[in-house]
Amino acid sequence: MQLTEEQAVKLRRHLKSSRPCPTVSDQRESRRFEDETVSGDADARGYGSVVVYIQRGLGNANGIVSQVLRHVASVQNDNNLEYPVFLFSFGWDDGTLHHAVKCRNGGPGINSLGWAQALCDMATADSSPKPAVIPALFPPAKPISGKRKVGHDDLLVFFCRDRSVCLSEAARAQYSKHPAKQSVWIYCTDGNPDMSLGAREANMCDNQTLKETTMTVLPSKKLADPISRNLSKNDLARMKADFAFLLKIVSASKGELAIALRGKYFNIYYRGNSLAKVAFRADGSYLVELSDKFYCGSKAALDGRFTNMAKTKNGRVSIILQTGLLHPFFQKEHLLDFCQLIKKRNYCEETTFEQMFIADNACSDWFIIDRQVADAHFSGQMDLLGLRQLEPGCTLYGFEILEVKLGNNPELTGKVAQQLQSYVDHLTKQFDSYKACYEKVYLQLKALELLPTPAFDSIEITGQVKARIIVVGYSGIGASAIQELIKASPSILVHQLTLRLKTDI
Repeated sequence: MQLTEEQAVKLRRHLKSSRPCPTVSDQRESRRFEDETVSGDADARGYGSVVVYIQRGLGNANGIVSQVLRHVASVQNDNNLEYPVFLFSFGWDDGTLHHAVKCRNGGPGINSLGWAQALCDMATADSSPKPAVIPALFPPAKPISGKRKVGHDDLLVFFCRDRSVCLSEAARAQYSKHPAKQSVWIYCTDGNPDMSLGAREANMCDNQTLKETTMTVLPSKKLADPISRNLSKNDLARMKADFAFLLKIVSASKGELAIALRGKYFNIYYRGNSLAKVAFRADGSYLVELSDKFYCGSKAALDGRFTNMAKTKNGRVSIILQTGLLHPFFQKEHLLDFCQLIKKRNYCEETTFEQMFIADNACSDWFIIDRQVADAHFSGQMDLLGLRQLEPGCTLYGFEILEVKLGNNPELTGKVAQQLQSYVDHLTKQFDSYKACYEKVYLQLKALELLPTPAFDSIEITGQVKARIIVVGYSGIGASAIQELIKASPSILVHQLTLRLKTDI
C-alpha cells in the first residue's frame, strides 16, 4: 500500500512549502521566508525536528510509511540539515505514547528506511477494537534526548488506520499551539490510502474520549481568516517610527530593495531574495533573522556591537535588537554588504527577472501588492499577487495571480497553468478574506510611503480573479511550451517577453 503519484507530489509540495524559518517554505533561503519557496530553488529552510506517530496495528504498513518518510527526509536533505527524529506509537491500552529511549538522527547520508522499520516494529500488527486516541504529542513524564515537548518548528506526521483517530484534550491543547501547516495525516484505509495536509484534524478531540473509549468530534468552529498580512495598528506605528531610515533607503533603491508585510513581521528583499526577517516583540525590541550564508563574515557580523548577540541554528542567524541598535545594524554600509553577498552566492536568473518585472510594472493601472502568498487553508502558494485597475481613473481593482518563468524552464508545461487555475479557484473561494487583507495592506504600504503609485489614498478590490504567466526570454525554446499552456487552460493569459533587438529604430 502506497500513496498514488498525485498524492506523493502533493505531499512533497506541502512539505517544501510549509518548511519554517530557519531556512521556506513551496514549494531561496536568503530568498524566501515561511511559505516562500519556488520549485527548483535552493534554500536552507527545514524543520527543527521530525516527530512521527503511528497507530497500534499498522505494523504491516511499511510500504506507505517508508514512502512518506522518504519524502520527508528528501525535503530535509535538500539543504544538508541535521535534525533529530522522534518516533511514537499510540492507541495502546495503557493510554500512553510508546517510544524508544533515545531519538534517531536525521541528515545527509542517513537512510529513512530504518525509521520506517522501527515505527512498524513499534506498532506491531496487533490492532485494538477500541477507538485510537493520541494521548499527547510528547511524553509528559521525562525528556527524550533532552527534548520535552513539540517545538514550534517541528514537523508532525501521523499514520492512522482511518479517520476515527482523535486527540485527547491535552494533545489537542498542544496541537492548537503548533503551526497547523506543519502537520501531515496519513490514513491507511483498506489499501486505499488518503491524507490530510494541515490543520483540519486539530478539531478531532473530546475530553470524554479517554473515559468512554468512543470518538467524539467537537462541533466545528468558525475558522480564522486564512490570510492576514497587514500589521496591527501598534506595529505599524512602531515601524514608521523605528524604521524611518530604512523605509527611505528602500524607497530610494527604485525596486532593488523591497519590504513585504507579513502580519507580525516584515521581510526585507534584495532583487527578490529575502535579505532579512524582522519580527515585532512585545517588549519593544525586534527579532532579526538572516541566513548564516549572508551574515557570517559580513561587516555587520564583524561589528563589535553585534558579535556576541547572534545565535545560529539550522543555518539561520537570529539577533534581538533594541530600538537604538536598528539603525547601526541596518545602516547603508551593512545593507550594501549583505546585498553583495546575496548577489555572489545566491544569484538566480529567474528571480532577477521577476524582480525586474515588479520594478518596471509599478503603475496606477497595474502593480504587484505581494509575493509568495500562501494561507492557512491552502497548501499551494502564489509567486506574485497583482492588482489591476478595472477602469481608467477609478479606485476599483481586481486580483491577478502571476507566475514569471524563463522560456527555458523545464517546468513550463500545462501543469503550471493547471496550478494557477487552482490558485484562482482558491482565491475566489476566499475572496472576502483576501479583499479585506489587501485593502488594509494597501493602506499600510501607502502610510509607510512604500507604494508611490497609484496615487489613491485607498482602493476597493472587487471583480473577477484572473491569472497570467509571464514567459521571459529564450523565445525559441518557450514557443512550443506557450502553446501547450494555452491549450491546457485557455482562461490563463500567457505573455511572452523577448529580448529581441529591433533594428528599425
